Amino acid sequence: MILTFFNGLRSRYSDLAQFEKYEYRKTLLFFGAMLTCLALLIYKALIDELHYLIVVSAISAIAYLYASYLTIQTNIKFAFIVITAANIVVTSFFTAAYGTESGFHMLIWPIACIFAMNARIDIKTALVVFIIAILTFAALHFLVPKTTDSVLFINSELFFIGVSGSLILLELTAIRHSISNKRKKLEKIINRDNLTGLHNRRYFTSFLHHQLKLALREGRKFSLAMADIDHFKSINDQYGHDAGDKVLKAVANCFNEYLGKNDVACRWGGEEFLIYLPEENLKLAKRIIQAIGSVLKDTDIDGHFVTMSFGLVESDGSDTIDSLLHKADTLLYQAKAQGRDNVQTRQKST
Repeated sequence: MILTFFNGLRSRYSDLAQFEKYEYRKTLLFFGAMLTCLALLIYKALIDELHYLIVVSAISAIAYLYASYLTIQTNIKFAFIVITAANIVVTSFFTAAYGTESGFHMLIWPIACIFAMNARIDIKTALVVFIIAILTFAALHFLVPKTTDSVLFINSELFFIGVSGSLILLELTAIRHSISNKRKKLEKIINRDNLTGLHNRRYFTSFLHHQLKLALREGRKFSLAMADIDHFKSINDQYGHDAGDKVLKAVANCFNEYLGKNDVACRWGGEEFLIYLPEENLKLAKRIIQAIGSVLKDTDIDGHFVTMSFGLVESDGSDTIDSLLHKADTLLYQAKAQGRDNVQTRQKST
């Protein structure tokens, strides 16, 4: 039943693209720990013949299953309310049965924290539940005796303190992981072109500015190619924008496959691209660009074979972004004027 639930949970969130793999594993670990703990408590209650605890645990098990169903239905908020309420009830009854020295009431803290820190829970609901948890903890601490006739197990207080701390650390780690993932997604949205996945104009302008300063400071050179797909407008006009999009994606894939790990490609706009090559030798940079052009020319893109024209310049960092781009654009224009499908270069004069 548990395996079926988690398979359903994974399938459900996979379809909705809302549940990350890490978050799924965290939920799996949390549910597994709670169910295992509940089974051990039922076993302990049977040994001590505390039948009312068995009833409470059974009701809690039903609450777990109902919360699982709510989770599959993506009703996360109510599912967490059910789980938290069930855990507070179980904690209260078992603390009353075994005393505060059992440490069982410590479990209120991670349960309340996990609820309050969940991003899907609104602040007001989280605050209400957290206040209830504090009041419950205080009532158990001051009203329940330290020891009773029944003993949970030796060093149970240390055990539950350790479990509580571990669960809180797990949740904090999950939050940090989630924030990191969201930051990466946001950076991708800001810095990447939606269609091709290449860096966009915003990112590359900042990147190129940094590389110019770096080259000037360290006394090194780099090459920059401005590329344009030949007769791209006619592809859009004759075959539609879907065909044009496929061509743009194919060009991006070619760049990703054949450029080096230190090379950076950018979709500058429309069918124009920029390629940063950290090569001091302009001839080597030209051979790389020519090889990419040859590969692309032989690539069948749904029956289309396209070529590209390139303007390739070298810089030692003394250029401005505008002047460097102007030089590359001028050379690109020359490549177009000389029949397209070629690379025009000019070395920086020293």
